[in-house]
Amino acid sequence: MGMALAASWRTIPELTRGSAAFGGGSYKWVPTGVNYGGSHFRGDLTDTSAGDGHNASVQAKAEGYSWNRFNGRQDKAVPDGAARYVSDTWIHVCRDRGSLCPDNCSPAMHDKR
Repeated sequence: MGMALAASWRTIPELTRGSAAFGGGSYKWVPTGVNYGGSHFRGDLTDTSAGDGHNASVQAKAEGYSWNRFNGRQDKAVPDGAARYVSDTWIHVCRDRGSLCPDNCSPAMHDKR
């Protein structure tokens, strides 16, 4: 019963910042020994304002590791992003403003196994 519950998908609240949105998101904790264990996520990353010249990305992090970036495509929804993590994770959505300006990111959603 505990393993079935640990592997069920849970909702990520909609994350937005500027013209970047990550909606319909969910994540699950996978037991050790199944698909390398850890945490997996999915959802729709959308650039809500194609005219502003900025793109969108989802960034995710596990304790002890750097942020991992999942880039969107200009004016397109990107479904089903996935990554492998450990036991303490953070995820947020960012408006990618190019190399000269810092990204604008939403507050990070944190979860612990």
